[in-house]
Amino acid sequence: MNEHLKKYKYKEIWGRREDDFFIEVVRWNSEDILEGEISIWNIYCYIYPSHKLFNELTDESIFGAEILNFPGRCAYCRFHRNTNGEIASKQYGNDYNPIWDEEIRKINNPEEAYEVFNDAEDLYNFLKGNN
Repeated sequence: MNEHLKKYKYKEIWGRREDDFFIEVVRWNSEDILEGEISIWNIYCYIYPSHKLFNELTDESIFGAEILNFPGRCAYCRFHRNTNGEIASKQYGNDYNPIWDEEIRKINNPEEAYEVFNDAEDLYNFLKGNN
């Protein structure tokens, strides 16, 4: 085994792209004191300047995502800027790691993570209908 491999965390990413937004589903492992190794599932959306909602998302915080049909609640926000300092995309995300998502934390393969992918599809359809 590569001696450096242990230093890196494994992460799986599935994505679905349109011209004006991108949806990403991510799974990675984490260690829980009580449960041992668990899966962390996240959904992210990246909204580009050409999307209709781009200019309505002005608050660079998780509270700025209220207009999005985000599954659960938004737990992550980051505005990505180009070399001129202009916002190139607005990224929002949620996670399925809170205490009430215990069953999802046990899922390691995408075929069983239907709730996560259904939520991602709902977000995709919302953004597609608003572009």
